[in-house]
Amino acid sequence: MDNFFLAVLTSIIPSVIVAVITAFITVKLSTKSFYTKRWWEKKVELYSIVIKKLTYLKKYVLKWHGSSEDKVVLDNIELNKFIKKYDEERGELREIGSYGRLIISKRANERLIDCMDELDNYDINNENEESIKKYLNDCLNILESCIDDFINYAQEDLKLNE
Repeated sequence: MDNFFLAVLTSIIPSVIVAVITAFITVKLSTKSFYTKRWWEKKVELYSIVIKKLTYLKKYVLKWHGSSEDKVVLDNIELNKFIKKYDEERGELREIGSYGRLIISKRANERLIDCMDELDNYDINNENEESIKKYLNDCLNILESCIDDFINYAQEDLKLNE
C-alpha cells in the first residue's frame, strides 16, 4: 500500500510543480502586458490632448488673424474672452510640459516646452497693424511647426509608422 501512495505522489508532484510554475509565469506575463497597454493608452491620451490644445491655439490665432485681415475689430469683451482662452490653453500646455516627460518621449516634451517658450518670448513691439500681423503670422508658423513635429514624435513614440 505504501508503494502505491509513493507511486501516486511521485507522478503527481512533478505535475503540480509544473502547474505552479506555469501559473506564475502566466500571471507575470499578463501583468506586464496589462501595464504596457496602460502606458500606451496614457501616451496616446497625452499626445492627443497636446495636439488638440495646440490646434485650439492655432484656431484662436487664426480667428484673431482673420479679424485683423478683414478689418473686423473684436470688441473688448470678445477679445478679452479670446485672450483668456488662449492663455488658459498655453498655461495647460506649460503644465503638461512640466510632467509630460514621465509619459511622452523626451524629444516630444522638449519640443512642447520649446514651442511654449517661443510663443512666450515672442512679443509685439508696438500695437500698430503691421506689428500685429507679423506677430500673428509668426505665431501661426510656430504653432504649425510644433503641431507637425508633435504628430511625428507621437507616431514615432507610439510606433504607428511600422
